[in-house]
Amino acid sequence: MTSDSGLVVGIFTLLGVIVSSGVNLVRGYLSNRSQVKLEWQKYIQPNLFKAYDGLYKFISVARGLYPPSEERKEFLELINSHHFKEVSGNMIFFNSEIRGIIKEFLSVYDSITDMDLGSDPEEVLHRFWRNLNNLLNKLEKIIEKQTEKLGLF
Repeated sequence: MTSDSGLVVGIFTLLGVIVSSGVNLVRGYLSNRSQVKLEWQKYIQPNLFKAYDGLYKFISVARGLYPPSEERKEFLELINSHHFKEVSGNMIFFNSEIRGIIKEFLSVYDSITDMDLGSDPEEVLHRFWRNLNNLLNKLEKIIEKQTEKLGLF
């Protein structure tokens, strides 16, 4: 009987060591994951701030062009501005709603510069300018929600 109790003690000791090792491995894994997330946040936070700040500047520039005296010329100036290039370069930081609105700007650009698309460039531009304030207001509301959620502003 003594040998049986020694076997039981040995098995429980072995199980204790295995469970303890498993707990330490899981704890280490979770700690490393937390560290990676923290490092990612350190990297992404300033870039997010810059991306949203650039988007606000773009909105301000776009509002300043309304109403346009020359629809085509002023639209092309807006799209070719460094503000829009910065915004389109930071699309990875924005949610799908913001990316969708930016893509609307690019779609208008394609419509007025690519004659093979078959759309009337003047009508496309006219619709764009009529809808610009709605697009910009929508962008601002989305930005406010996102930045509050992220704690950026």
